[in-house]
Amino acid sequence: MFATNGDAEVVVDTASGKLRGKSVEGIKTFLGVPYGTPTFGHRFQRASLPQPWTGVRDALEYGNRSPFVSADTLTARLIDWNNAPGKESDDCLVLNIFTPGVKDNRKRPVMFWLHGGGFVSGTGSYAATNGAHLAKRGDVVVVTINHRIGFLGYNSV
Repeated sequence: MFATNGDAEVVVDTASGKLRGKSVEGIKTFLGVPYGTPTFGHRFQRASLPQPWTGVRDALEYGNRSPFVSADTLTARLIDWNNAPGKESDDCLVLNIFTPGVKDNRKRPVMFWLHGGGFVSGTGSYAATNGAHLAKRGDVVVVTINHRIGFLGYNSV
């Protein structure tokens, strides 16, 4: 997704710490930003807020995606979910954020994209859910999400 020439780093402050993203063709992109703790060892519990970090955390690549088995082979072939970026892992609670600007004192609408897949398949890290073009065209912040899906994702207390 990122070209190697002409990209600029951009660092923002968040409630959890500083994030380093990229600015490509005017769109600031932060990928794989954690919004919850890993679910290993407490799969059926609600996720907690991520632990704050020190220093600057890279948000340059898509994070993990939830494990799933596609029930619809036609959809799987058309969309090719299995070749989406990121590894399959229960540690998949991440956001991808695309915005035309940071620190510019502009208020923009936020579009939150919850991927399809009937809550049993899919990912917010697939090329089809890349929000850069929409953020640029609409002057909006686009957020895509990876979340727990299927039986293990929807049986938490």
